[in-house]
Amino acid sequence: MGRLRALMSIGLWPLLLAVLVAGCAAPATNTGGGSGGETGGPEPAQGSPSGPASGSIPVGVIVSVTGAASTLGKPERDTLLMVAEEINAAGGIGGKKLELFVYDDESDPTKAVLALKKLLNEHKVVAVIGGTTSTSSLAMIPEIERAQVPFLSLASDMRIATPVKKWVFKVAQGDDLVVPKLLAYLQKRGIRNVAWMNSANDYGEGGKREFEAQAKRYGITAVGFATFKADDKSMVPQLTNLRAKRPEALLVYTTVPSGANVAQNARQLGYDIPILQSNGIANKAFIEQAKEAAEGVVFTAGKLLVADQLPDSDPQKSVLLAYRKAFEAKYNDPANTFGGHAWDAIQMLVAALKAGATEPAAIRDYLERNIQQFVGVTGVFTFTPEDHNGLREDALVLIEIRGGTWKLLEP
Repeated sequence: MGRLRALMSIGLWPLLLAVLVAGCAAPATNTGGGSGGETGGPEPAQGSPSGPASGSIPVGVIVSVTGAASTLGKPERDTLLMVAEEINAAGGIGGKKLELFVYDDESDPTKAVLALKKLLNEHKVVAVIGGTTSTSSLAMIPEIERAQVPFLSLASDMRIATPVKKWVFKVAQGDDLVVPKLLAYLQKRGIRNVAWMNSANDYGEGGKREFEAQAKRYGITAVGFATFKADDKSMVPQLTNLRAKRPEALLVYTTVPSGANVAQNARQLGYDIPILQSNGIANKAFIEQAKEAAEGVVFTAGKLLVADQLPDSDPQKSVLLAYRKAFEAKYNDPANTFGGHAWDAIQMLVAALKAGATEPAAIRDYLERNIQQFVGVTGVFTFTPEDHNGLREDALVLIEIRGGTWKLLEP
């Protein structure tokens, strides 16, 4: 904890000024023409296009700064840059600068894979952090395994790390934790018949698979299923069909902005039943976009959004408050769960680097053997050869939106 407080207290401006003077800083979003342009792939949003600087440790980052998943990817990128600045302002790692090569995949898995190839072949990175969406993370795994470089995925789909893949680790809570939390909430309230909706992508389909596998154990039956595209603006037809089946609750498994669109459409149609959503809506953008329709929505997420409401005995509380304070002071924007995933990933990587594991194989081995009871923003991690996610049920809480903010319902 002392090391965390020390890091958070370090000034960030010296490094930023040095980067600007050196001409390495680039716009936060992709300015290189994107995938398929004359450059042959997306250009980095941060870092030297010609390879790592002398005496630096090159780390690859691929996140969705723009596109449908931008409300997740932008805070991920901002968090990673913030921590790298803190590390470098404190003298780096063994006297070497931590150099991030940040690519925006524009929420497109094809562009994520192209960016990954650049990171591996041109920048010779020792590890990769990213994959904002489950689809991008899953798409990158074959190339990661071929290159034998450790990958810290920021996405949720349990297939990313289950079954265990030697070079892949995952920091977000998986469907195997999220779905049972929602089902237990319904069970306690005597709700038996529900309608299920999910986005037609890897994240949404992963949630549906886990729901179908677990629902019977909780005495829950789906009276109807519906899907939608993540960029759909209206889900009125699906919601109209589901309403005719008279569900007692509506479960929605998606991210922002589609989660907000579902909530608005449901309220417009007169849904007066409980609406439950997944950790994919765990940021302020959901409330801003859903507006009044967000009121009363229940979802499960990590503890960051309700850090102030946690008891002082919670082992994560001091970490959550320190991260939130640092992020909001730097960016004047609310910290969110997805940025917290990035904080965990880079801090675990830095722990490996500081322990002397600076080559890909050594980093991988350190993560698997030495991340034990690591207190992060997302939860308390313990990686093992059999578990590359390392989280338990206590990494999630149930939250209700009330009065335009979050209320802790159940630990």
